[in-house]
Amino acid sequence: MLVEPKLFRPSMREKTLSRLDEEIEKTLSSDLPDNEKATKYISALQKYKYYETPNEPVEEKTSESDVLDTVSSTQRHKAKRILEHLKSDPSFKINDGGEISYNQQKISKSHLGDLLNDLLKKKSTEEPPGWQQFSNSLKSLDIPKSLVENPDRWNYMHPVIKKGKKKTKKTSPAVSIQSFSPSPRRGGRRRTQPRWLDFDDDS
Repeated sequence: MLVEPKLFRPSMREKTLSRLDEEIEKTLSSDLPDNEKATKYISALQKYKYYETPNEPVEEKTSESDVLDTVSSTQRHKAKRILEHLKSDPSFKINDGGEISYNQQKISKSHLGDLLNDLLKKKSTEEPPGWQQFSNSLKSLDIPKSLVENPDRWNYMHPVIKKGKKKTKKTSPAVSIQSFSPSPRRGGRRRTQPRWLDFDDDS
């Protein structure tokens, strides 16, 4: 590509090779004996021998063993079983850095190791990014309760439905015996007790 000389900005590699060319050309065009020219030529080559173009940093790939190493040794067998379940969910993905994606949505700042440790805790101390998506995936896989130590995560996957109170049938109030007042007897006297409680007047 042709550009204006004033706009050209040589790279570091081009600058280095340019200096090498200048030094070699200067050595070869000098009046020095051939043996000294050869010595200076070799010296110039050795000076720039280890020049390399700097590579961009490459993110290291997180393997399954790396993730399991973040879990305590006592819980590692459970973590391994959980990972086996997750492999059956096509909606759940893990990139090279251990970051998760669910339903084609990348969960920023999430990490599979953090999610596993959160799931295997007896009590929640924090909510790592992606814990809902992680729990939804495990719920869809019908993961057994024996692999979920965290009660908050289990309750999220299997919420308890509260049943409403049963309506009680209203009953009419009982009639008191004392309040019962039958019609008056002959002779003008009123009954003060039920008929079956009357005694013989002659007794």
